[in-house]
Amino acid sequence: MAISYDSAREETVVFGRMLASGGGPGTPLDETWTWDGVLWRQQHPSGSPAARFGSAMAFDAARQEAVLFGGLDQTNIPMGDT
Repeated sequence: MAISYDSAREETVVFGRMLASGGGPGTPLDETWTWDGVLWRQQHPSGSPAARFGSAMAFDAARQEAVLFGGLDQTNIPMGDT
């Protein structure tokens, strides 16, 4: 799961929450959620990255968008995409 604060929209962006499975590490999901301090909302962007573990996310203030980088796919292969 990757988290970043979107200062333009004043909300927290979360990508790739985990689906728990029998006490194990779980399965990553390719979902995007935002938190405005009151409500969680699932977002449905037109382009969404594949599900992954261990990615990083930062907010690009110049472009006013969250940027996700890397992580591992479900078979632990590194993903070097942005």
